[in-house]
Amino acid sequence: MDKKKGATLAAAFSVAATWFSVHAGGGFASGSQTMGFLTRFGFHAIWSPVSMVVILALAYRELFIMGKNHNLNNFRALTNELYHPYEKVLSPIYEVLSIIASVMAIASCVAGGATVLESYLGVPYFAGIVVIGVGMLLLSIFGRDLVLKAGTALCIIIFVALVLICGVALTNGNGHLGTWMSSPEANSTSFGYVLLKMFSYVGFQCWGPVGALIGVTGVLKTNKDINLALVIGVFINAIMLWLTNVAMMAYMPECTASALPLYWVCESTGQQAVLIAYVVALLAAYVSTGVGVVYGLAVRYTPLVTSRRPNANPTVINAIVGALFIIATVLVSTVGLTNIINYGFGYMGYVGIVVLFIPAITVAHIKNKKFAKEHPNFDEEQLSKSK
Repeated sequence: MDKKKGATLAAAFSVAATWFSVHAGGGFASGSQTMGFLTRFGFHAIWSPVSMVVILALAYRELFIMGKNHNLNNFRALTNELYHPYEKVLSPIYEVLSIIASVMAIASCVAGGATVLESYLGVPYFAGIVVIGVGMLLLSIFGRDLVLKAGTALCIIIFVALVLICGVALTNGNGHLGTWMSSPEANSTSFGYVLLKMFSYVGFQCWGPVGALIGVTGVLKTNKDINLALVIGVFINAIMLWLTNVAMMAYMPECTASALPLYWVCESTGQQAVLIAYVVALLAAYVSTGVGVVYGLAVRYTPLVTSRRPNANPTVINAIVGALFIIATVLVSTVGLTNIINYGFGYMGYVGIVVLFIPAITVAHIKNKKFAKEHPNFDEEQLSKSK
Protein backbone atom coordinates (compact mmCIF):
# COMPACT_ATOMS: atom_id res chain seq x y z
CA MET A 1 0.00 0.00 0.00
CA ASP A 2 1.51 3.37 -1.01
CA LYS A 3 1.61 6.35 1.36
CA LYS A 4 -1.27 8.14 -0.38
CA LYS A 5 -3.64 5.18 -0.09
CA GLY A 6 -2.51 4.55 3.47
CA ALA A 7 -3.23 8.14 4.45
CA THR A 8 -6.64 8.02 2.76
CA LEU A 9 -7.56 4.80 4.56
CA ALA A 10 -6.36 6.20 7.88
CA ALA A 11 -8.42 9.37 7.42
CA ALA A 12 -11.51 7.39 6.40
CA PHE A 13 -11.16 5.05 9.36
CA SER A 14 -10.70 7.94 11.80
CA VAL A 15 -13.91 9.59 10.59
CA ALA A 16 -15.79 6.26 10.69
CA ALA A 17 -14.49 5.59 14.19
CA THR A 18 -15.53 9.08 15.30
CA TRP A 19 -19.01 8.41 13.90
CA PHE A 20 -19.27 5.27 16.01
CA SER A 21 -17.82 6.93 19.11
CA VAL A 22 -20.42 9.73 18.85
CA HIS A 23 -23.22 7.24 18.10
CA ALA A 24 -22.28 4.84 20.91
CA GLY A 25 -23.29 7.16 23.72
CA GLY A 26 -25.06 6.55 26.98
CA GLY A 27 -28.24 5.21 25.43
CA PHE A 28 -26.38 2.82 23.13
CA ALA A 29 -23.89 1.41 25.63
CA SER A 30 -26.43 1.13 28.45
CA GLY A 31 -28.82 -0.69 26.12
CA SER A 32 -31.71 1.63 26.97
CA GLN A 33 -31.71 3.34 23.56
CA THR A 34 -31.44 0.04 21.70
CA MET A 35 -34.20 -1.41 23.84
CA GLY A 36 -36.54 1.52 23.21
CA PHE A 37 -36.06 1.64 19.45
CA LEU A 38 -35.23 -1.99 18.51
CA THR A 39 -35.01 -4.92 20.93
CA ARG A 40 -38.57 -4.91 22.24
CA PHE A 41 -39.94 -5.33 18.70
CA GLY A 42 -38.89 -8.98 18.43
CA PHE A 43 -38.63 -10.27 14.86
CA HIS A 44 -38.29 -6.76 13.42
CA ALA A 45 -35.22 -6.18 15.59
CA ILE A 46 -33.31 -8.68 13.45
CA TRP A 47 -33.33 -6.61 10.25
CA SER A 48 -33.94 -3.05 11.44
CA PRO A 49 -30.52 -2.22 13.03
CA VAL A 50 -28.58 -2.60 9.77
CA SER A 51 -31.34 -0.87 7.81
CA MET A 52 -31.26 2.14 10.12
CA VAL A 53 -27.50 2.60 9.81
CA VAL A 54 -27.57 2.31 6.00
CA ILE A 55 -30.42 4.84 5.74
CA LEU A 56 -28.56 7.23 8.01
CA ALA A 57 -25.37 6.83 5.96
CA LEU A 58 -27.23 7.89 2.80
CA ALA A 59 -28.16 11.19 4.46
CA TYR A 60 -24.67 11.67 5.90
CA ARG A 61 -23.15 11.12 2.47
CA GLU A 62 -25.06 14.01 0.92
CA LEU A 63 -24.26 16.29 3.86
CA PHE A 64 -20.56 15.39 3.87
CA ILE A 65 -20.26 15.91 0.11
CA MET A 66 -21.95 19.30 0.44
CA GLY A 67 -19.54 20.18 3.24
CA LYS A 68 -16.56 19.11 1.14
CA ASN A 69 -17.76 20.98 -1.96
CA HIS A 70 -18.17 24.27 -0.10
CA ASN A 71 -15.47 23.89 2.58
CA LEU A 72 -17.97 23.91 5.45
CA ASN A 73 -16.81 22.89 8.93
CA ASN A 74 -19.74 23.58 11.26
CA PHE A 75 -23.44 22.78 11.25
CA ARG A 76 -24.64 26.39 10.79
CA ALA A 77 -22.56 26.84 7.64
CA LEU A 78 -23.86 23.49 6.42
CA THR A 79 -27.52 24.31 7.00
CA ASN A 80 -27.09 27.75 5.42
CA GLU A 81 -26.01 26.02 2.23
CA LEU A 82 -28.61 23.28 2.53
CA TYR A 83 -31.57 25.59 3.15
CA HIS A 84 -30.56 28.38 0.75
CA PRO A 85 -32.42 30.59 -0.21
CA TYR A 86 -34.48 30.16 2.97
CA GLU A 87 -31.55 29.89 5.38
CA LYS A 88 -32.41 33.06 7.32
CA VAL A 89 -35.57 31.34 8.58
CA LEU A 90 -34.70 27.65 8.58
CA SER A 91 -31.08 27.70 9.81
CA PRO A 92 -31.91 29.39 13.14
CA ILE A 93 -34.71 26.86 13.68
CA TYR A 94 -32.30 24.00 13.09
CA GLU A 95 -29.71 25.62 15.35
CA VAL A 96 -32.06 25.99 18.32
CA LEU A 97 -33.35 22.45 17.95
CA SER A 98 -29.81 21.12 17.49
CA ILE A 99 -28.71 22.74 20.74
CA ILE A 100 -31.65 21.13 22.55
CA ALA A 101 -30.82 17.71 21.09
CA SER A 102 -27.11 18.14 21.86
CA VAL A 103 -27.84 19.06 25.46
CA MET A 104 -29.96 15.89 25.75
CA ALA A 105 -27.16 13.76 24.31
CA ILE A 106 -24.49 15.21 26.59
CA ALA A 107 -26.87 15.09 29.57
CA SER A 108 -27.29 11.35 29.16
CA CYS A 109 -23.49 10.99 29.09
CA VAL A 110 -22.70 13.20 32.09
CA ALA A 111 -25.43 11.67 34.24
CA GLY A 112 -24.67 8.12 33.17
CA GLY A 113 -20.90 8.45 33.54
CA ALA A 114 -21.21 9.94 37.03
CA THR A 115 -23.57 7.13 38.04
CA VAL A 116 -21.13 4.48 36.83
CA LEU A 117 -18.24 6.07 38.75
CA GLU A 118 -20.40 6.21 41.88
CA SER A 119 -21.68 2.64 41.58
CA TYR A 120 -18.41 0.89 40.75
CA LEU A 121 -15.62 3.10 42.11
CA GLY A 122 -17.38 4.84 44.97
CA VAL A 123 -16.77 8.31 43.51
CA PRO A 124 -19.39 10.79 44.83
CA TYR A 125 -21.96 11.66 42.17
CA PHE A 126 -21.11 15.35 41.87
CA ALA A 127 -17.38 14.61 41.83
CA GLY A 128 -18.11 12.14 39.04
CA ILE A 129 -19.86 14.86 37.06
CA VAL A 130 -16.72 17.00 37.35
CA VAL A 131 -14.45 14.12 36.28
CA ILE A 132 -16.59 13.23 33.26
CA GLY A 133 -17.08 16.88 32.30
CA VAL A 134 -13.39 17.74 32.53
CA GLY A 135 -12.50 14.64 30.52
CA MET A 136 -14.89 15.66 27.75
CA LEU A 137 -13.53 19.20 27.71
CA LEU A 138 -9.86 18.20 27.56
CA LEU A 139 -10.47 15.88 24.62
CA SER A 140 -12.67 18.33 22.68
CA ILE A 141 -11.02 21.75 22.95
CA PHE A 142 -7.67 21.18 21.25
CA GLY A 143 -8.90 20.81 17.69
CA ARG A 144 -9.87 18.32 15.03
CA ASP A 145 -6.79 16.09 15.16
CA LEU A 146 -7.18 15.30 18.85
CA VAL A 147 -10.92 14.68 18.43
CA LEU A 148 -10.19 12.21 15.60
CA LYS A 149 -7.52 10.43 17.65
CA ALA A 150 -9.75 10.32 20.73
CA GLY A 151 -12.69 9.08 18.67
CA THR A 152 -10.58 6.33 17.12
CA ALA A 153 -9.14 5.17 20.45
CA LEU A 154 -12.50 5.21 22.22
CA CYS A 155 -14.13 3.43 19.28
CA ILE A 156 -11.63 0.57 19.57
CA ILE A 157 -12.13 0.33 23.35
CA ILE A 158 -15.93 0.27 23.02
CA PHE A 159 -15.84 -2.18 20.11
CA VAL A 160 -13.60 -4.72 21.87
CA ALA A 161 -15.52 -4.48 25.16
CA LEU A 162 -18.93 -4.87 23.52
CA VAL A 163 -17.78 -7.82 21.38
CA LEU A 164 -16.63 -9.57 24.59
CA ILE A 165 -19.93 -8.77 26.33
CA CYS A 166 -22.12 -9.92 23.45
CA GLY A 167 -20.05 -13.03 22.79
CA VAL A 168 -20.34 -14.21 26.38
CA ALA A 169 -23.99 -13.21 26.65
CA LEU A 170 -25.01 -15.11 23.52
CA THR A 171 -23.12 -18.27 24.52
CA ASN A 172 -24.22 -18.16 28.15
CA GLY A 173 -26.66 -20.86 29.21
CA ASN A 174 -29.07 -18.34 30.75
CA GLY A 175 -30.07 -16.90 27.37
CA HIS A 176 -33.27 -17.94 25.60
CA LEU A 177 -33.29 -16.20 22.22
CA GLY A 178 -35.35 -18.90 20.50
CA THR A 179 -38.03 -18.82 23.19
CA TRP A 180 -38.38 -15.06 22.97
CA MET A 181 -38.43 -14.99 19.16
CA SER A 182 -41.26 -17.54 19.03
CA SER A 183 -43.38 -15.77 21.65
CA PRO A 184 -46.51 -13.78 20.69
CA GLU A 185 -45.07 -10.68 22.35
CA ALA A 186 -42.04 -10.73 20.05
CA ASN A 187 -44.24 -10.78 16.97
CA SER A 188 -47.02 -8.40 17.94
CA THR A 189 -45.63 -5.05 16.72
CA SER A 190 -46.80 -3.78 13.34
CA PHE A 191 -44.33 -3.11 10.54
CA GLY A 192 -45.55 0.50 10.26
CA TYR A 193 -44.82 1.29 13.90
CA VAL A 194 -41.35 -0.28 13.67
CA LEU A 195 -40.66 1.80 10.57
CA LEU A 196 -41.72 4.94 12.42
CA LYS A 197 -39.38 4.15 15.33
CA MET A 198 -36.57 3.38 12.90
CA PHE A 199 -36.84 6.79 11.28
CA SER A 200 -37.15 8.42 14.70
CA TYR A 201 -33.79 6.86 15.59
CA VAL A 202 -32.32 8.08 12.31
CA GLY A 203 -33.82 11.53 12.86
CA PHE A 204 -32.15 11.94 16.24
CA GLN A 205 -28.80 11.03 14.71
CA CYS A 206 -29.23 14.08 12.45
CA TRP A 207 -28.68 16.49 15.35
CA GLY A 208 -25.54 16.44 17.49
CA PRO A 209 -23.65 13.82 15.46
CA VAL A 210 -23.93 15.94 12.30
CA GLY A 211 -22.31 18.89 14.04
CA ALA A 212 -19.54 16.66 15.39
CA LEU A 213 -18.86 14.89 12.10
CA ILE A 214 -18.99 17.89 9.78
CA GLY A 215 -16.23 19.36 11.95
CA VAL A 216 -13.87 16.43 11.25
CA THR A 217 -14.73 15.42 7.67
CA GLY A 218 -12.33 18.04 6.29
CA VAL A 219 -9.74 15.23 6.21
CA LEU A 220 -11.81 13.59 3.45
CA LYS A 221 -10.80 15.26 0.19
CA THR A 222 -12.91 13.48 -2.41
CA ASN A 223 -16.27 11.75 -2.84
CA LYS A 224 -14.39 8.43 -2.89
CA ASP A 225 -12.87 9.24 0.51
CA ILE A 226 -16.34 10.02 1.88
CA ASN A 227 -17.76 6.80 0.44
CA LEU A 228 -14.93 4.78 2.00
CA ALA A 229 -15.42 6.40 5.42
CA LEU A 230 -19.15 5.70 5.31
CA VAL A 231 -18.70 2.07 4.24
CA ILE A 232 -16.35 1.51 7.18
CA GLY A 233 -18.71 3.43 9.44
CA VAL A 234 -21.74 1.41 8.36
CA PHE A 235 -19.85 -1.82 9.04
CA ILE A 236 -18.75 -0.76 12.54
CA ASN A 237 -22.04 0.83 13.61
CA ALA A 238 -24.33 -1.82 12.13
CA ILE A 239 -22.37 -4.75 13.53
CA MET A 240 -22.24 -3.33 17.05
CA LEU A 241 -25.86 -2.18 17.05
CA TRP A 242 -27.00 -5.59 15.80
CA LEU A 243 -24.82 -7.52 18.26
CA THR A 244 -25.92 -5.60 21.36
CA ASN A 245 -29.50 -5.83 20.18
CA VAL A 246 -29.43 -9.61 19.71
CA ALA A 247 -27.57 -10.10 23.01
CA MET A 248 -30.40 -8.35 24.86
CA MET A 249 -33.04 -10.22 22.86
CA ALA A 250 -31.65 -13.43 24.35
CA TYR A 251 -32.68 -12.14 27.79
CA MET A 252 -36.10 -10.77 26.89
CA PRO A 253 -38.49 -9.87 28.37
CA GLU A 254 -36.77 -9.96 31.79
CA CYS A 255 -34.14 -7.31 31.00
CA THR A 256 -36.80 -4.71 30.16
CA ALA A 257 -37.31 -4.17 33.90
CA SER A 258 -33.88 -2.54 34.18
CA ALA A 259 -33.03 1.08 33.25
CA LEU A 260 -29.68 -0.34 32.09
CA PRO A 261 -30.74 -3.51 30.25
CA LEU A 262 -27.28 -4.35 28.91
CA TYR A 263 -25.93 -4.20 32.47
CA TRP A 264 -28.72 -6.59 33.51
CA VAL A 265 -27.53 -8.97 30.78
CA CYS A 266 -23.93 -8.71 32.00
CA GLU A 267 -25.01 -9.51 35.56
CA SER A 268 -26.98 -12.51 34.30
CA THR A 269 -23.82 -14.06 32.83
CA GLY A 270 -22.34 -14.25 36.32
CA GLN A 271 -18.86 -13.39 35.03
CA GLN A 272 -16.86 -10.57 36.61
CA ALA A 273 -14.80 -10.00 33.46
CA VAL A 274 -17.99 -9.19 31.55
CA LEU A 275 -19.04 -6.64 34.17
CA ILE A 276 -15.61 -5.00 34.02
CA ALA A 277 -15.80 -4.86 30.22
CA TYR A 278 -19.25 -3.31 30.51
CA VAL A 279 -18.07 -0.56 32.85
CA VAL A 280 -15.13 0.21 30.54
CA ALA A 281 -17.39 0.30 27.47
CA LEU A 282 -19.97 2.45 29.20
CA LEU A 283 -17.47 5.05 30.45
CA ALA A 284 -15.75 5.18 27.05
CA ALA A 285 -19.12 5.59 25.33
CA TYR A 286 -20.21 8.41 27.62
CA VAL A 287 -16.96 10.31 27.11
CA SER A 288 -16.80 9.67 23.36
CA THR A 289 -20.25 11.07 22.62
CA GLY A 290 -19.63 14.07 24.84
CA VAL A 291 -16.32 14.80 23.12
CA GLY A 292 -17.82 14.69 19.63
CA VAL A 293 -20.89 16.77 20.45
CA VAL A 294 -18.99 19.38 22.49
CA TYR A 295 -16.46 19.72 19.66
CA GLY A 296 -19.28 20.20 17.15
CA LEU A 297 -20.66 23.02 19.30
CA ALA A 298 -17.21 24.57 19.78
CA VAL A 299 -16.43 24.79 16.04
CA ARG A 300 -19.76 26.56 15.59
CA TYR A 301 -19.52 29.16 18.38
CA THR A 302 -15.81 29.75 18.98
CA PRO A 303 -15.33 31.53 15.61
CA LEU A 304 -18.13 33.94 16.57
CA VAL A 305 -16.00 35.08 19.52
CA THR A 306 -12.59 35.03 17.81
CA SER A 307 -13.94 37.05 14.85
CA ARG A 308 -14.72 39.87 17.28
CA ARG A 309 -11.65 39.31 19.45
CA PRO A 310 -8.82 38.22 17.12
CA ASN A 311 -6.34 38.01 20.02
CA ALA A 312 -8.51 35.58 22.00
CA ASN A 313 -7.08 32.10 22.49
CA PRO A 314 -9.31 29.63 20.57
CA THR A 315 -8.55 26.82 23.02
CA VAL A 316 -9.71 28.93 25.95
CA ILE A 317 -12.87 29.94 24.08
CA ASN A 318 -13.52 26.28 23.19
CA ALA A 319 -13.21 25.42 26.88
CA ILE A 320 -15.64 28.15 27.92
CA VAL A 321 -18.19 27.16 25.24
CA GLY A 322 -17.90 23.50 26.19
CA ALA A 323 -18.16 24.22 29.91
CA LEU A 324 -21.34 26.27 29.44
CA PHE A 325 -23.02 23.45 27.54
CA ILE A 326 -21.90 20.80 30.01
CA ILE A 327 -23.27 22.87 32.92
CA ALA A 328 -26.61 23.13 31.10
CA THR A 329 -26.65 19.37 30.56
CA VAL A 330 -26.19 18.68 34.26
CA LEU A 331 -29.52 20.40 34.91
CA VAL A 332 -31.24 18.40 32.15
CA SER A 333 -29.76 15.13 33.44
CA THR A 334 -31.86 15.38 36.61
CA VAL A 335 -34.93 14.10 34.70
CA GLY A 336 -33.25 10.70 34.36
CA LEU A 337 -31.59 8.70 31.59
CA THR A 338 -34.68 6.67 30.67
CA ASN A 339 -36.90 9.74 30.24
CA ILE A 340 -34.27 11.57 28.19
CA ILE A 341 -34.00 8.64 25.80
CA ASN A 342 -37.61 7.47 25.56
CA TYR A 343 -39.19 10.91 25.31
CA GLY A 344 -36.48 13.44 24.46
CA PHE A 345 -34.68 11.32 21.87
CA GLY A 346 -37.97 10.04 20.46
CA TYR A 347 -39.67 13.39 19.87
CA MET A 348 -36.50 15.09 18.65
CA GLY A 349 -36.06 12.16 16.30
CA TYR A 350 -39.41 12.80 14.65
CA VAL A 351 -38.52 16.47 14.21
CA GLY A 352 -35.08 15.52 12.84
CA ILE A 353 -36.68 13.49 10.05
CA VAL A 354 -38.46 16.59 8.75
CA VAL A 355 -35.86 19.23 9.51
CA LEU A 356 -32.70 17.49 8.27
CA PHE A 357 -33.06 13.91 7.06
CA ILE A 358 -35.57 14.59 4.27
CA PRO A 359 -33.77 17.79 3.10
CA ALA A 360 -30.47 15.86 3.11
CA ILE A 361 -31.63 13.06 0.80
CA THR A 362 -33.58 15.41 -1.48
CA VAL A 363 -32.34 19.02 -1.52
CA ALA A 364 -28.70 18.23 -0.73
CA HIS A 365 -28.69 15.42 -3.30
CA ILE A 366 -30.03 17.75 -6.01
CA LYS A 367 -27.57 20.52 -5.11
CA ASN A 368 -24.65 18.09 -5.05
CA LYS A 369 -25.55 16.74 -8.49
CA LYS A 370 -25.77 20.28 -9.84
CA PHE A 371 -22.39 21.13 -8.29
CA ALA A 372 -20.80 18.01 -9.81
CA LYS A 373 -22.16 18.93 -13.24
CA GLU A 374 -20.82 22.48 -12.97
CA HIS A 375 -17.45 21.38 -11.52
CA PRO A 376 -16.70 17.99 -13.15
CA ASN A 377 -13.04 17.97 -12.03
CA PHE A 378 -13.49 19.56 -8.62
CA ASP A 379 -11.99 16.74 -6.51
CA GLU A 380 -8.94 16.38 -8.77
CA GLU A 381 -8.34 20.13 -8.71
CA GLN A 382 -8.56 20.29 -4.94
CA LEU A 383 -6.17 17.40 -4.58
CA SER A 384 -3.63 19.07 -6.88
CA LYS A 385 -3.85 22.31 -4.85
CA SER A 386 -3.22 20.46 -1.59
CA LYS A 387 0.01 18.87 -2.81
